[in-house]
Amino acid sequence: MNYLRVITKPTEDENIFNVYWTNTNQSPRGIVKVRVPENFEDKRILAELYALCYLLEVAEVVGADLAGNPNTTLYVSVGAVKKMATASSAKKHLIDYAKFLTTRFKGCPITVDNQNDRWLKGLEGGLEVTHEIYAEKPIEETIFLHSLGDVYLTSHVVERLAERLSEFKENAITLGAAWRMLRTYAKAASVVEVKKSDNRRASVKYAMKGRVEGQYYLNRNNNWIFVVADGKHGKSLVTAYPITQEFANSFK
Repeated sequence: MNYLRVITKPTEDENIFNVYWTNTNQSPRGIVKVRVPENFEDKRILAELYALCYLLEVAEVVGADLAGNPNTTLYVSVGAVKKMATASSAKKHLIDYAKFLTTRFKGCPITVDNQNDRWLKGLEGGLEVTHEIYAEKPIEETIFLHSLGDVYLTSHVVERLAERLSEFKENAITLGAAWRMLRTYAKAASVVEVKKSDNRRASVKYAMKGRVEGQYYLNRNNNWIFVVADGKHGKSLVTAYPITQEFANSFK
């Protein structure tokens, strides 16, 4: 069982928040000092989202390969964070900051616990600031694709992959499991860029629609195809899925 607990508190500076955190059930581990943009709405929500994402994905305080699963619980002090994870929040300006909750860490139980700060009592003044960060822009959700580099990842890609994989399994594939599989197959040295055999015809079809055909990458060991296209964040993974050997042979 893993868990991460955070409590966000304001400071004398309205643009700086202290996010107290722990990944144990005994005592706090430290403080993430978060500076938020001066004119940003919902500053406390932003500070907690940013610190949570930073602790999970950059500092990796609960594990390097961890992804969403029922055995990893996130305890938050701001109720809006849980709403962002379920896409039930009207705060559209925070969506990009909550991507980690709808991609890699989707499936983690989230508990709003803003009353329980007993683990902090008497210790706040002596805690160390373990990280200082500026929430200037969202921490991008990316995945490493061999032969190309980091590409932007959307929640739709992970969800669709989990659906496809579940069609061939007795039990449904969780989003966390789909993310881990995607990460493993994408970074493999056997991934190479390929082109469709009828690439000229496809290029004409896309051009007629005012679009550019994506790039194709094939994991030759596992017969997985990855399709990458240019998006608003740069190179983005559009889709990924296992294919048959016959289909794999249609690429060159």
